[in-house]
Amino acid sequence: DLRNLILPLMSEEGAAAAARFPLKGPRRGFIHPENKAKEWFIYLSQLSESAGLKDYSSAFHLKFCGSDRGIDWFLRRHESEFGDIARLHVAGVLLACEQENKLLGDWYQLLSEEILPKNLEGLEEGKLSVISFNYDRSFERYFLNQFENLCNLNSEQALATLGRIRIEHVYGQLGTLDYVPYGETTKAYTASKRISMIRLEPDEAVRARIGKLIQESAYINFIGFGFDDDNIDLLGPENFKDKRVYSTTYGLSARRLAKARQKFRVQIRAGEPPALKAAQLLNEKDLFGPKKKAPESPLLAKRRRRSNWMDI
Repeated sequence: DLRNLILPLMSEEGAAAAARFPLKGPRRGFIHPENKAKEWFIYLSQLSESAGLKDYSSAFHLKFCGSDRGIDWFLRRHESEFGDIARLHVAGVLLACEQENKLLGDWYQLLSEEILPKNLEGLEEGKLSVISFNYDRSFERYFLNQFENLCNLNSEQALATLGRIRIEHVYGQLGTLDYVPYGETTKAYTASKRISMIRLEPDEAVRARIGKLIQESAYINFIGFGFDDDNIDLLGPENFKDKRVYSTTYGLSARRLAKARQKFRVQIRAGEPPALKAAQLLNEKDLFGPKKKAPESPLLAKRRRRSNWMDI
């Protein structure tokens, strides 16, 4: 829906997206309760004007609409002309969609049950690593909220606990939460400078960091990953050797599923739901692998071996 919210008045899909993601919070004289798409258009126009980019707005909208591709693909050809205003629109849309009330009741909650022990001291350093191809900070905000409200930590303690989870935003983010507060749309221009979209050549420093994370992990799980060729190259399929890999399948074509199996040896079985979403993946799979069993005594192991031999 990112493309549709950037172009709210230029298609039926844009109007539908605006209805699904209505603007919240204080507005500066552009309330149109009967027309959510127009609210989005005026909001983004005001951001462009405040950033001194209003003169580029119309040309950007027309060119982007006519391209019929996502914003990343568009900027591969039009970075020099429309890079600044495109990033501003992306930041403006994502910040407007960063709403705390939307963080509850999704797959983050299921994940928190997996990684949050009764005693926070048991939250292992490096038990979970996150490689994100998104710019928003919903993951960080959700778990900070959990640490503060569920675990009763102060903000400093919550931030330190979050640091036990290794998080890598591959293409940047909207800024750290202390620098650009969650959902703070007035910081859209500042946030836009923190994101990167041009991916003609993989960033070798980023590739090295995420390659190390993958190599050090026993279990890999793709959630909402589209298996884009550029992103596949950045991850490095060679890093997935001998890993157990699961993936959601919602929205993936047969060709994409075949690519996932071929490149990463993703385990997608015929009997699984055809459009597996994140919550289903967490409910149906043990994402952190089989639980460790207590070691057997040498005597019991010897008896078990003898019994197996006799059965044969």
